[in-house]
Amino acid sequence: MALINGILPRYVQVVRAKGTDYLYFRRHGQRWPLPDDPTSLEFRKAYLELLGKTELDPEPLSTVDSSVAALICDYRCSEEFLSLTKKTQRDYGRMLG
Repeated sequence: MALINGILPRYVQVVRAKGTDYLYFRRHGQRWPLPDDPTSLEFRKAYLELLGKTELDPEPLSTVDSSVAALICDYRCSEEFLSLTKKTQRDYGRMLG
């Protein structure tokens, strides 16, 4: 769970506001603030607590075959999307979310 090669743990998002970076744990459409130092013990405790709280996946939202949500779901499963680099998938995923 430690910071490896400058990469944050899964579900951690950096948000820049007014020139300051803030860390958030983002999962299932919600986000919670985290301590600013990802190498600190407080960060690790908060991260593991939030990971445990959100471990149970909510029931998936139903999508109508002709809805925009269904279109996005189909695109995310497509070969075109899966052939993109992980960073590009993550960036596109933020926009699609």
